[in-house]
Amino acid sequence: MGLWCTQPGPVGWVVMLAFWITVIVLVLWGLNRLFPDPVDADRLLDARLAAGEIDLETYRVLRSELSDADAVTTKGTP
Repeated sequence: MGLWCTQPGPVGWVVMLAFWITVIVLVLWGLNRLFPDPVDADRLLDARLAAGEIDLETYRVLRSELSDADAVTTKGTP
């Protein structure tokens, strides 16, 4: 019989394991790229200030509104 009718041996198992780990990692990476984490409001506000889209006074007003809204929503949870 030829080489195709034998057991894979230790090298074959390592290659097969590496192949499936690569497939699983690529699938998880692809799903993570399709469905990214939602943007946090505080980080978005910080980025807008850093980009110069809003001034410091607007930033402070919006930051206080966000912290007030967080206090209201966390106060109602048990």
